Amino acid sequence: MLTMMALAIISLTLTACGDDNDDETADESTKAVAYQFALSFADVDMESDQADLITTTYSFINHRGEEEGGEFCDQFVDNMTIKSQKYTTLPGEVEIVVTETLNPDVELTKDKYTVGLKLALAVNSFNKNGDVVDMASTASGSGLTIPAANLSKIYPKTHHLKFTVDRNGKITIK
Repeated sequence: MLTMMALAIISLTLTACGDDNDDETADESTKAVAYQFALSFADVDMESDQADLITTTYSFINHRGEEEGGEFCDQFVDNMTIKSQKYTTLPGEVEIVVTETLNPDVELTKDKYTVGLKLALAVNSFNKNGDVVDMASTASGSGLTIPAANLSKIYPKTHHLKFTVDRNGKITIK
């Protein structure tokens, strides 16, 4: 009888150990291994003077540790969203700097101008299978109509978009 009880206890112990190993394998496949972002630009208003008056540039440190950037040009649809390559170092932090500058050679012919820029940032973290572990997004933007004489008081304008991704893939936009 004692032998039967001992075998039952050993059997349960071995089964429990086997279950723990299975859980570790499942956790490994859902673990975050990469993240990437997409930043979209848009004029606040379709009738905005933004594209005629303002040059908008962006920069960030890419997945290779190099500075990357460019100019937003709303005449071309494919340049309205900037998508990063996948970053594979966790935890990680990225800061994107967007600068709006008044064009120096623009001829101001109106008394007032409508300006403003919408920015939308979306960040995703992924597991090794490419499934999303976490996602976060933020959007900002405001438009205003201002006298031509006040444009140089508002521009240049700089926006800092910053986010972190912890070692588990949890995203925090600051």
